[in-house]
Amino acid sequence: MKKALITLLLLPVFTLAQTLEELDFIAPFNDGVAAIKKDNSWGFINDKGAILINFRDDLVLTETDYGHYPEFNNDRCLISEKKESILYFGYIDKTGEKVIETKFLNASNFNKNKTTQTALLFFSDTKAKAKKTKEFYFYQCSDKLSSKWIL
Repeated sequence: MKKALITLLLLPVFTLAQTLEELDFIAPFNDGVAAIKKDNSWGFINDKGAILINFRDDLVLTETDYGHYPEFNNDRCLISEKKESILYFGYIDKTGEKVIETKFLNASNFNKNKTTQTALLFFSDTKAKAKKTKEFYFYQCSDKLSSKWIL
């Protein structure tokens, strides 16, 4: 019922703002934007139906009661990037710009201006002939627009 209502509400907006042809899915609005799917790519629209972030394939899907789709929380959306066969996570803002680099092995959506990421760090022990050990660190980030991100 909610999906049908959202579709009916957005239909006139799409025809006035611009043509979005053959969309596969429109997610409910969250944090002022809604995810839209076309083929295997996702983008975001605002409440007027204008595309804020064009279709791309690096957005991370979140499991919700209404399906699996990317979403913004606290003006941040989770993205992923494959580097040397390893998947790393970071975040974009509502302009589509990367605001936290893709350098985490695991990450979650922001919730109340905080999130948790897992980074894999390697240390060299010179006494053990450069033996590498693995340690996991969890970072909590506070989203303050007036200060820099500390990770």
